[in-house]
Amino acid sequence: MGDWGVRPVPTDLARRYRDEGWWNDDTVGRVLAESLARQPDQRLLFFSDERPYRGTFADGLAMAQRVAGALAARVTPSPSSCPTTWRPPRPSGGQRCWAPWSCPSSTSTRAYGSTEHPSTTGARHSEPRAKRITTDGRPLAGVELCLDEDGEIWSRGPDLFSGYTDPQLTAEATDADGWYRTGDIGMLDDEGWLTITDRAKDVIIRGGENISPAEVEDLLLRMPGVAEVAVVAAPDERLGEHGCAFIRPIAGTAAPDLEAIRAHLEAAGLARQKWPEEIREVADLPRTATGKVQKFALRDALRRPGG
Repeated sequence: MGDWGVRPVPTDLARRYRDEGWWNDDTVGRVLAESLARQPDQRLLFFSDERPYRGTFADGLAMAQRVAGALAARVTPSPSSCPTTWRPPRPSGGQRCWAPWSCPSSTSTRAYGSTEHPSTTGARHSEPRAKRITTDGRPLAGVELCLDEDGEIWSRGPDLFSGYTDPQLTAEATDADGWYRTGDIGMLDDEGWLTITDRAKDVIIRGGENISPAEVEDLLLRMPGVAEVAVVAAPDERLGEHGCAFIRPIAGTAAPDLEAIRAHLEAAGLARQKWPEEIREVADLPRTATGKVQKFALRDALRRPGG
């Protein structure tokens, strides 16, 4: 395995995953190849303006094998290579998605997962509509969830990653009982439905009180002229941190001032200590390659001299 950080998996947990059929000696490649081979004549269509394709599963399998063979001939695997191991290089935040499958019961159900634990929660279209569109689902088969005293979500399951390439990161993100620290804050109702409320690292700690930026952002987005908003922690000599709202206004308008924001939040019933104490108008917000706002970049900007 080399010296990368394989997370610990308790013996009894590993045995349970094998007994329940979650773990075996198959590889993803073999499972996929066998599945395609069982239906060789099934049509395979790629919809693309640049390179549309029509063929069969057998054709697709043959192409994939040619690509794999060419790569194998040119790439030398490292000593730590392990074909059955999922090894993302760095921690990534939890992600929610809408699954807009066609179904007579009307809407696009929600699911939650991350690179480290892809299939964490979800819902079926046959389940109550109110639950599947207002929460992030229930633990999927084989998955367990728990919340710590701060509301941070911990998960474990048979599809949880094996570890990061950095052993220190693995040790920080997992424990000896096989649980993974997601870094997301959430709530579980009495029936086990999960609702994500924030990222742990994004929580603002103002005078010892935890403030959820997402709660404030949801209210600010209802203000006229606000196209997008990100609330982050700004340094505060007296309180430690306070909220700063970066606002991207709708084109042709100006961002609301602090007085207007306070009036709006007061009317909405938000506790005074949660109100932002700074406003920054921006033309755009820093983003990842997938479009997610990089709040760490906003926090860093506030901490730089003159920020």
